[in-house]
Amino acid sequence: MSLVLFMSMVLSATPESWPGFLGQGATPIHPTTIPVSWSPNEHVAWSAKLPGKGQSSPVIWGDTVYVTAIDGTMKDRCLVTALNLASGKVVWEKNFDAEQKVRSNYFQSRSASTPVVDASGLYVFFETGNLIALSHAGDTLWQRSLTKDY
Repeated sequence: MSLVLFMSMVLSATPESWPGFLGQGATPIHPTTIPVSWSPNEHVAWSAKLPGKGQSSPVIWGDTVYVTAIDGTMKDRCLVTALNLASGKVVWEKNFDAEQKVRSNYFQSRSASTPVVDASGLYVFFETGNLIALSHAGDTLWQRSLTKDY
């Protein structure tokens, strides 16, 4: 099943960074530049079909938006997608085998937590126990299996 991500900010109001959940540590945005209403045709810069199931918030660093998702009946794959902030086009996609496979159901999260990003890279944690650091280019810097370690 695909997820559609809507970037509903007016591009001139887009921050240089939105590094974590709810914009913690984000570049300030002047409140008057934020739309207070939107529809499929109003205040939408772009939309993109994304793989997997996702509930994470997007994070922004420079001209890239990063999102995470999970895919598979047993939450088999952990997904990370980087998109161009201006166009919504996919820059790169990475997927990792889940360290702990658990049947996807409606009673627990069906996705991944919101990643965090800084000048050094992107950091993602999945409920499967995968903890991964990626460069802005999508290269794996390091990864750990907290399931195996603990």
